[in-house]
Amino acid sequence: MWDRDYCTHADSVISGALCGEDTVISNARRAGHGDTDRILYDDKQLQATQHGVWEATKDTLRTIFGAFVGKAAK
Repeated sequence: MWDRDYCTHADSVISGALCGEDTVISNARRAGHGDTDRILYDDKQLQATQHGVWEATKDTLRTIFGAFVGKAAK
C-alpha cells in the first residue's frame, strides 16, 4: 500500500525509476530540483546507477539465501 502512495507522488529520477514511470524520470531530469536528479541527468549515469543498485540487490539476496541454506545444513 505504501508503494502505491510512493509511486503516486513520485517526483524524482530515483522514484520514477523504482516505479517504472518514464514520464516522471523525464520531468525530474528537466526540472533538476535536487542534486541527485542533476547527477543522474545523463542516461549513462542513470544506467550505471540502476546497474549498481541491481547488483547490490542481487548480492544482498545471495547473502540472505546463503544464510538460510547455511542454517538449514546445520
